[in-house]
Amino acid sequence: MGSGAYLIAHPTARRIIGALKAKPLSVSEFEKVLELPEPVVSHHVLALSGEGLISGDWMYSNPKPKAVLKYSVTNKVKEAVDDLYSLLS
Repeated sequence: MGSGAYLIAHPTARRIIGALKAKPLSVSEFEKVLELPEPVVSHHVLALSGEGLISGDWMYSNPKPKAVLKYSVTNKVKEAVDDLYSLLS
């Protein structure tokens, strides 16, 4: 069993994954949506990204062209959820 299950057991990580259901978000957008400080968000985004549960893509914003790293969930989330449920069973 991977450590992805342990990561998504954390409430903040679950909130980040839940927020990504609607659309890809940047770290600053997570801060606003989840009302959490940047260091907390960055810590969890880095851990989730390191496990391959979320991935970041550079996107350009309008009207001022500016590159922003936005995160989205990967297919590996389902696998981690299944692992978590097997731990709880």
